[in-house]
Amino acid sequence: MEIQLGAEEAAAFLRRPSTSLAAFRGLLGADSGPARALGHLERPGVAYAAFDLAPAHADAKAVQRGVALAGETLAIVDLVVAAGEHHWNIRGSGDGLYVASLTPDLAAGEAIFVHAFSLGQRPEIAAVDAGVDLAGLRTGRTVILFHNEPRMNRSAVAFAVEDEVPELTMLVAGLAPGSWQLWRNGWLEASPAVHPREGAICITSRPGRFFLRHLD
Repeated sequence: MEIQLGAEEAAAFLRRPSTSLAAFRGLLGADSGPARALGHLERPGVAYAAFDLAPAHADAKAVQRGVALAGETLAIVDLVVAAGEHHWNIRGSGDGLYVASLTPDLAAGEAIFVHAFSLGQRPEIAAVDAGVDLAGLRTGRTVILFHNEPRMNRSAVAFAVEDEVPELTMLVAGLAPGSWQLWRNGWLEASPAVHPREGAICITSRPGRFFLRHLD
């Protein structure tokens, strides 16, 4: 299976960025079909949307794309559950578009592809210690994580970001609606609610080791 991102679409998006659901949908490609939105959240400095692309891939059990904008960096996280090998590639060439990858562009079976894009220079990103349940990246003081299974997550997840920055913005997407608790270094940090149309939380906190659990 081939998973693609249009370079020209990504470059156009970054030249005139928007956090609307319609703008994010423009990053799916003309062959994405009737992609259903799985969640959408907008906050100052960071926003995301996730889409179900399975209708355009008849042989796949699941294909989902998560897109997020943090400052001048566009993050793309693609989840594929299907037999055989999967190739991730960029279609075309966007003027001034640079890409940084955290995963190989060839995988088999259930696969996660994590990429970031910016204009003018290669985006500065880093991996996040997020265990087996989350996938994503960090750019600057923003952490973007997606649940790496096709269903909305109700189970507890954990991740860690430990360094010298005074504050982080953390977006965790793919979460089931309801009440959640976020614990930091063993202490209750926040009790965010996830709304059905958002499917995510976005909080600001100091770095540390985090534990997120569903209460309902």
